[in-house]
Amino acid sequence: MARKQRTKSKAFNDGLAMRKKVLGADYVEKSFKNADEFSSPFQELATEFAWGTVWTRPDLSLRDRSLITLAQCIGSTARMKSKCICAALCAMV
Repeated sequence: MARKQRTKSKAFNDGLAMRKKVLGADYVEKSFKNADEFSSPFQELATEFAWGTVWTRPDLSLRDRSLITLAQCIGSTARMKSKCICAALCAMV
């Protein structure tokens, strides 16, 4: 069943431009092309809200925003690792 196309918001269009600027047009276009019926709404949501609302705010440079994102990823990895260790230890009891 084909998804109904909706009019894209300014935030979506701004997000698409920012996403292509940061990740490269080929990568972004491939992400949309390879999206299926399940993942397509997530592509649109991330583009409109994360890229079009958060990443386009003028308060931080792209460099600083990227560093913050990298720090969050590192922090998330450490938290995830500790949760996995905890789960493994609990499973051994």
